[in-house]
Formats: sequence, C-alpha cells, structure tokens
Amino acid sequence: MEDEYAECQKVHSHLGGKADGCPEFKSGSSDRFKCSICSCDMMYHRKVVYSKCLKIHDFKIPNSFDGCQHFCPKIYNKSLCNACDCHRNFHQREVAKEVASTASGREMPYGIKKEPLN
Repeated sequence: MEDEYAECQKVHSHLGGKADGCPEFKSGSSDRFKCSICSCDMMYHRKVVYSKCLKIHDFKIPNSFDGCQHFCPKIYNKSLCNACDCHRNFHQREVAKEVASTASGREMPYGIKKEPLN
C-alpha cells in the first residue's frame, strides 16, 4: 500500500490564481508521480496520515481506547496496525496542513498554497 494523498494545492494562473479542485491524488499508469485527474505532480497534493486509534475495546468502560497514537502498518498486511493490531479504518484520518515535503530531493515548485483550502 502506497502513501495516500488528498486534494491538490497547486495554484493555476489560467484559473485566476485558484486551485483546480482535484479531490485526491490518483497515480497515472505511465508516470506514478503524476496525478491522472489534474495532471499535477504528487508533491502538490497534501499527504494523508493515520494517527491515534479510536477503537473501543471494552464497551462497559467508557473511552477504553488502547492508547495507540500512530498507525504503523504491518509488513505482511499493510491495512493492519503493527502496534495495536487494529485495521487502519479505526485510526483517525488526518490530512497534512501543508503539501507533501520534498523528500524525493526535487525542488519545491513555485505557486503552492501553504494553508488549507477552507
């Protein structure tokens, strides 16, 4: 399972300085770093991370969560957490406030909004 990315943050001049409204990153068949929906590079999209586990383990005790604070995928089954053994859907889904980092070593392009589109 690869990383998950949310909406595109690229500012387009032909749209009057607004983002194109692409809701999520879908990898293209020929280039896995290019979105097949908006044709933008992956680093224009905000990354999705899964944080604390929200699964209630004992219904008799209110707020009886297991204490897992971050989803860490297992090697053999990427949808299960290695720390608490829960499915990824039990973990809180959060979208990063900034666009993806330049961990790949590529230069950050100009015209990226750094704040969320609210």
